[in-house]
Amino acid sequence: MNDIKIITEDSNKNTRACLANYFRFIGVLVSESNPYQKEAYHNYDEVLTVEDNLYEMSKEERIQYITNIIERFALDKKEKKNLCKLAQIYIENELDIIIPNIEYYIDYEKIAYQLLETQKQIPTTDDCSNIYAKDTLLTLIKRLYWLRQNDSLTEGIFNTQGLIQELNSKILNIGKDSAQARILQAQITATDIFLLGDAVVYYKYAIDDLRKDDVYNAKYMGSLYYEIGKRTRKKEEKISYLKRSTEIDFDFYPSHYALGKVYEENKEYIKAISSYRKCEKSLENYQTIKEKDYLIKTEASMAEIFKSVGQRTEAIESYEKILSIQSRKDNIETGEETRKLGIGVTVYAELTKLYSACGNSEKSEYYWNLFQQKSLRK
Repeated sequence: MNDIKIITEDSNKNTRACLANYFRFIGVLVSESNPYQKEAYHNYDEVLTVEDNLYEMSKEERIQYITNIIERFALDKKEKKNLCKLAQIYIENELDIIIPNIEYYIDYEKIAYQLLETQKQIPTTDDCSNIYAKDTLLTLIKRLYWLRQNDSLTEGIFNTQGLIQELNSKILNIGKDSAQARILQAQITATDIFLLGDAVVYYKYAIDDLRKDDVYNAKYMGSLYYEIGKRTRKKEEKISYLKRSTEIDFDFYPSHYALGKVYEENKEYIKAISSYRKCEKSLENYQTIKEKDYLIKTEASMAEIFKSVGQRTEAIESYEKILSIQSRKDNIETGEETRKLGIGVTVYAELTKLYSACGNSEKSEYYWNLFQQKSLRK
């Protein structure tokens, strides 16, 4: 289904926010506007002028209101029917109240049950809007458990296992999509560091279900193998699953990086550099801060290996790549993410020492001056 872009032009901010939440949930892209964006209207399929206050309507009135909007879209009957059904599910289960305020709820388990029951109502089809709705609920449930765990740290040990055992029967009754249920089990279980082995088991079950049902494409399978490899404690098994991940999706950079770390920790430097090079290749055209961070960390890891084996020229090359990445003018907000990675000005210090060891006093002095300037600024 094509994205449907909507602009709402109204004075009621609550209504605009309410509509945005509805349409994000049911898989329709909503773009809000302000008076300064009117010149961009021709880029959108629909422009809505909303005078009504949705918060003054009953549930039935809201359902009819959203249905009328959906009817205006140029979709076939099946797509319209699916979107209307999802809107009805959203409104009847009061997700417009739960979702924006989810972190303020005290009874997290009760809300989790409600979300699981809601998910059972969503039609099991491959329609992208339905998949988006399912993923939204899964994300919310994981968020609830993270908050519950975090909130309990001051009270004592968080009984993750007891909650998981209590919820398993409900999770597995979500519907035909048993793979997603298993993934949810794994994600919740993995919040407890003592239960990583159980999380691995659930991810393995998910992979078996995905193969049988052919629900997702191979790239998604690659990420599941990565999750197993990341949590498996045995070195050989960890390497095996991470390799499977890269075989399924060569461009899945977290697996290449994780493999590099495993090899590096075991002083298998040739294999480590090979994995890091593949990670570097996959991130040549990074688009997000996360990808940029991984690229910087990859270059830093290679630099450390090259230093440890006395390959100064290669180490210099990796450190200077970090500086190049940091200074690049991107279309993403970079903030201070490189400092958070623990790299920052240390690159200048390392280059100072490396160039000095290579007998290049001019370059060494140049980076020493930069190190002092950046340190003072920091």
